[in-house]
Amino acid sequence: TLSKVANDKQAKIGCKGGNKFWYGYKKHVSVDIQSGMINKVAVTTANVTDSKGFKHVMPHSGATYVDKAYCTKPVKNAATRKGVHLCAVKKNNMQDKNFDLDKYYTKIRAPLKEYFHKIINVSDILVLSKFNSLNL
Repeated sequence: TLSKVANDKQAKIGCKGGNKFWYGYKKHVSVDIQSGMINKVAVTTANVTDSKGFKHVMPHSGATYVDKAYCTKPVKNAATRKGVHLCAVKKNNMQDKNFDLDKYYTKIRAPLKEYFHKIINVSDILVLSKFNSLNL
């Protein structure tokens, strides 16, 4: 069992997409699109979902461009409370999905995707959330 081989008793098991599992932690990152600079970082146990980690890296104002992992009611409510405009690429099965708008949001997020993949490769933390905060 995991408890017999795990050295870190605080680490947890995380799951992505129902078939990819890891043990450890997850890094949530917010990046300013204008400067390309990281403006917030949070580390949670791997079992914390991207949408629950959002509160730790959500900007104080402006717009935030996120992927479908953040299309949840709690994320929408948190963004609304802070006055943050949530620009989320919608899940394909959502009734209000707008393919043209999603294409636009994806184009805005695209320059940062390569950056996030590089961080994953050099990070000593096991997983990086693909959260991109763009303060416009």
